[in-house]
Amino acid sequence: MTVAERADTIAAALDGEPGCRIVETPVTVLASGQPLVITTHVVRGARPGHTVGIVSGLHGDEISTAELVLSLLPLLPPADVTGSLLLVPMASPLTFETGTRSTTLDMANLNRVFPGATSGTVTEMLAHTLLEDVLAPCDVIIDLHSEPDSMGIRCLYTPAPTDEQGRQSFALAQASGCPILYVTNGLSGMLMTEAGGRGMAVVMPETGGPLPGKDGLLPEAQGEILNMLRSLGTIPGDPEPAHQVVVDAVSHLRAPAGGLFRPVVGFDVVGRSVAGGELLGTIASVFSGETLAEIRAPFAESWLMMARGRLARVHPGDPLYIVGREQGRPA
Repeated sequence: MTVAERADTIAAALDGEPGCRIVETPVTVLASGQPLVITTHVVRGARPGHTVGIVSGLHGDEISTAELVLSLLPLLPPADVTGSLLLVPMASPLTFETGTRSTTLDMANLNRVFPGATSGTVTEMLAHTLLEDVLAPCDVIIDLHSEPDSMGIRCLYTPAPTDEQGRQSFALAQASGCPILYVTNGLSGMLMTEAGGRGMAVVMPETGGPLPGKDGLLPEAQGEILNMLRSLGTIPGDPEPAHQVVVDAVSHLRAPAGGLFRPVVGFDVVGRSVAGGELLGTIASVFSGETLAEIRAPFAESWLMMARGRLARVHPGDPLYIVGREQGRPA
């Protein structure tokens, strides 16, 4: 897609004629003298409707979602869009530069400091600018995450449908077609939590990572977002139906010892279930080869939301799998 022009502010881009514009919203100036900005692609549709924020890169080591956002731009011509879309490929430029989850300048995790502060640390400044100067016009937020290193993930976090905001969010999650929905209100300081508290419909898809194959889960992730936009009436068409499970309990399986992690259950099972007690992987001593730990599925039917799917060096406490229990099922 060729971007026709730039706009000075999000408000100016939203007030303009239908089209695509890039906005660089200033945050602060770094010690190097370089400006820190948040780059947003604004797609102003031909008809009024929802204003949807699609945000990637709250963690700079989750790069597959940046590729996902950029890949969506050619699929969203303004003539086909009702309402407006604010697409942020990389919300945390500093962590993208260092390839880290947290900002090295203040050791803060951007997705734990919302709503941020103008007089806080650099990460708090970034959070405040993203929320107040970029995403404030939105009534819907799609907060994209994936995985770094040797892990792959496919699930979607959604608030519980206990109030109007929760019902709107849950309906959006159902429309996505993602195979595993995890009902949670999120943690304090997360964009999902703060946006939900402001009445925005918000979901947090976790799809992607450094998976095998040229495309990884890119087509699936594209499909989930397009399904949600169809359900909102932002683009034409109906969401594609899909089988889904809702999980109400999640177990984060971590390495009890360091060594070589050898997966038994890998990327091909992400988004599917395995039987309780099934061997998921082992940790072996890199010196003797002896097995130090076995990692097994914790629930009677265990839904694999995330897997470390290839041979990897692990430290004690490193994440190996995220496993969910279907709502209403026994442990």
